[in-house]
This record gives sequence, C-alpha cells and structure tokens, in this order.
Amino acid sequence: MSFSGLKDVSYGGSAVKEIRWNNKGMRGRLNLQFLPPGIEHFDVSDNSIEGPIDFPHLPPQLISLDMSNNNIKQEVVELGELPQTLELMDFTGNEIKRIVSKSTKETIDDPRIWF
Repeated sequence: MSFSGLKDVSYGGSAVKEIRWNNKGMRGRLNLQFLPPGIEHFDVSDNSIEGPIDFPHLPPQLISLDMSNNNIKQEVVELGELPQTLELMDFTGNEIKRIVSKSTKETIDDPRIWF
C-alpha cells in the first residue's frame, strides 16, 4: 500500500515518522490530536485548511510542524505544553494575530517559531 506524502508507514500507526501533505488541495479543519504518536515531521502547508487550531497534546517526538500558507484566521493561537524535540512551528501566510505560550504567557510575534 502506497500513499504519496507518507514515509515509513506501518498499519499499527506508530511507525509513521513523516507526513508531507503540502499543496494537496486539502480543505476544512484539522484536529492535531490524532497525529500518530511517533510522527516527527508534519507538513500541511499550501492548502486551504481553516481554523481554529488547537494544540492540547502534540506527539512527543515531533520535530517540525508546518501549517504555513493556509486559510487559518484566528486572533490568538495558544500553545500548550510542547514536545522537547520540537524545533520549528511555521504559521506564516495565515491570518493569526498573536501566538501565546500557555505555560509562560509569553507572546510570540513571529509566525515562524524556531526553538
């Protein structure tokens, strides 16, 4: 079984390391709660995904999350507890006013966040 954009797939779901669904014409909302637990790179950039987006629990191995260039229109994005492995979150090209860390209450002005 093959699917463009999925790498290192197993039927149990825990072996999914990378999902790259950029520029696939995806529309609608996205619930990040259901990402595979072992995912490291998740890219849904250049689609028509809408908000609101929520980050209650991100997979513990996540390194990069790219949601740039979508239709996310949201006043405030609140980031919950983030994985220690996270290096990049990219929200450029969306209509997001502020990104706020729930834990530190810090406001992040740049829609591309490097950790």
